Amino acid sequence: MDAIIDAVAAAAEDQGVFRTLRSEEEGGPMLYAHVFTGRDLEKEGLIPEEVKATRVFGHMMFVTPDGDLSAMNRLADLVDQGSFRLPLEVEVVGSGLEGIGPGLERLREGVSGTKLVVAL
Repeated sequence: MDAIIDAVAAAAEDQGVFRTLRSEEEGGPMLYAHVFTGRDLEKEGLIPEEVKATRVFGHMMFVTPDGDLSAMNRLADLVDQGSFRLPLEVEVVGSGLEGIGPGLERLREGVSGTKLVVAL
């Protein structure tokens, strides 16, 4: 993996996530972008020194550097084209507010290596 986009600033709590990044010797840029939560993850020692970290505000996750608001659409296009592979299996457990209950129940049953999603 070349980069991690952490939309909830939680990935750094598990140092193992950084082992998924290709090292510079392997040709990887080792990039990590996380949402600003008020914590300084770098000062807390949660981000390894060799990882290039960037703090962004929530809305910035959805904007390209040139101000285009379709960054997430572009990422979806890369997935559809096979140029980007999702690191986890995705399971849609329902839709709308009524999908939250069944999703939480599925989570209680135990899930491993799968991202549970409620579609809006």
